[in-house]
Amino acid sequence: MSVTRKLATSVMALIAVGSFAPAVFANESHSNAAGEFRSSIAVNGSILSMPYGVTAKDGQYTTTYMPLYYVEAALKKEGINSAWDGKTRTWALTTSQTNFDFSGIPVGSGNTTITLNGQVIKKLNTIVRKDPAGGAHAVPTTYAPIYYLQQIIGALGIENNWDGQLHYWGATTPLVVKKGTYGALSGGTEKVSQDIFLSGNGVTLQNVEVDGNVYVDPGANGTATLSNVTVTGKIVVLSGANHSIHLDGVTANTVDVHTSSPIDVEVSGNSVLGTVNILSTEAQNAVTLNVTSGSVTNVNDFDTAPITLAGQGYKTVNIESAGAVEVAGKVATLTVVKPGAKVIVDANASVGTLQVAKTATGISIVNNGSIDTLENDASIAVTLTGSGTVTSSKGSISTGGSSNGTGGNGGSTGGSTGGSTGGSSGGSSGGSSGGSSGGSGTTTSPEDQALQKMVTDLTAIHSELDNPNDLTKLQAVQNAEIAAKKLTTQQWETLIYTGRSSSDVSVSSDTEANAVKALSNIVSLVSFASLSEDTSTTSGNVQQILASIQSVYPSITMTDLYNFFESFKNAIIGQVPSLLTSGDTATAKQTAIISALETAVSENAEFKGMLGQVGLSMADIPTIWNNVTKGAGGVTGIDPSGDATDALLWAAEKAYASGEIQE
Repeated sequence: MSVTRKLATSVMALIAVGSFAPAVFANESHSNAAGEFRSSIAVNGSILSMPYGVTAKDGQYTTTYMPLYYVEAALKKEGINSAWDGKTRTWALTTSQTNFDFSGIPVGSGNTTITLNGQVIKKLNTIVRKDPAGGAHAVPTTYAPIYYLQQIIGALGIENNWDGQLHYWGATTPLVVKKGTYGALSGGTEKVSQDIFLSGNGVTLQNVEVDGNVYVDPGANGTATLSNVTVTGKIVVLSGANHSIHLDGVTANTVDVHTSSPIDVEVSGNSVLGTVNILSTEAQNAVTLNVTSGSVTNVNDFDTAPITLAGQGYKTVNIESAGAVEVAGKVATLTVVKPGAKVIVDANASVGTLQVAKTATGISIVNNGSIDTLENDASIAVTLTGSGTVTSSKGSISTGGSSNGTGGNGGSTGGSTGGSTGGSSGGSSGGSSGGSSGGSGTTTSPEDQALQKMVTDLTAIHSELDNPNDLTKLQAVQNAEIAAKKLTTQQWETLIYTGRSSSDVSVSSDTEANAVKALSNIVSLVSFASLSEDTSTTSGNVQQILASIQSVYPSITMTDLYNFFESFKNAIIGQVPSLLTSGDTATAKQTAIISALETAVSENAEFKGMLGQVGLSMADIPTIWNNVTKGAGGVTGIDPSGDATDALLWAAEKAYASGEIQE
């Protein structure tokens, strides 16, 4: 199973490809000398128009531009009206809908302004070309970069995708649920390949696999429930009330809480949530998360309003705002990034490691529970009060003697010699000289070290691919990622198990289904935005990848994953220069990658054991790699041209040559 993780992504574990630069959407195939090509614009699978698009420069990048006239017709189908003012170069959009989330789209700059209901949401550069469809009577038409158009339309709640090879732009209207229950009956699962919008009070979405996003908007006094729901996109919470949003048995990579009212989100039923982003910006809209059963890998707090973390299962919490955060449950690691934040640890609550970053000053902590390790990397002392305990501390801590085991007898730096060096008398008893023995500071576990090393290498690869001088490579990997995400569960099963060695042990259909589900989860995590936006996001997604692998083979650890990664990397990296210059490049690269995968499995017994667990063996590695990349059983592979493989090898060579990654 883990090999299939590397087969669909192990070269893709050498990816960490990053931000969606506009140029990744450009494709000049089938274009004329002027960069013009015939495209298709479709809504819900029905083609509305076939206008000419054009590839042209946007600053230093070459990208795809689409004519606004035809885009307006498609938006009207979705209930969004638009008007173009050529004098002021303003494109005004109007709609009766509300609660759209444009927080992730910077306004930017450019010669054209886009407004929504009178508010400026985006500035960008447009160009004017004569529309080739007009022939001899062609008239000047305004074109805009499709990258930014996709962002805007997506923020309006309309799922849309651009296929750069087919020049096909498709939009899907969300499925709107206003009352009652939607989904399969108990024991069944319904698959929905579009966004879902829950807009009614008391609505329940149950037993559904959603290939898209789920928007939850029951109103300021409303409630909504998601029960046994898997979401490949993200869940966006737009409104609710106290104890109002219930996520029961939910699996999702991202949950954005962008609420227009105070809200409680209740997590239960062994839900597995990747990253929860608290995005509300109104001070009165307090947010409470309560995890009674399940896990949350990352919580990112960008909210100026107070948030409360109740229950257990929080692995990493990042405070990116100056608001107040109350820990009423159990948090493994909490990091304060922005100045002015206040952290409250309630009685009977606990934080494993509470870290104050160098960038965070003026931080106050009220600790009435327990903190295992308190680390202050900022130059200004953290103010610590309360009746709780701190086992060990590092950095400048001002306590006034009220928090046991840190300040000792009113000390200001965590015991007589603690403080800035994490010294030897920080202690746990808080006595007159700072307690018994706090130790000499914290150490990094082997598991954390393994994770950090992988993140470093992935970030290096990403930086090479995200190169404005050669964005076609980024585009190639992007196309492979998109192709992978479009595959259904049945298609993944076909690619993995077609041509299986006759000597393999047969396994149950349930085991195969679990393996395929784990791989699908992994592929959804190894995406441009989710793995490579920043180091913290990369780290969280690697942890989720490990969790998906462990769902099939629980004994595999982060160290095992790192060792596999290292074995594959070392087996391939030395061959890259010759592979990039050899005559028969396609065959040579295929052979080298398969050999590297076989080496990685043979050197790591846990992964070899996992192959057997899901009814596969070493003998299947070449077949699976060829199936996933080229296709099998009528299913198209994710990289039939080999362009993505070429791009990843190129980026690995660049990072290796520069010394950013090493054998």
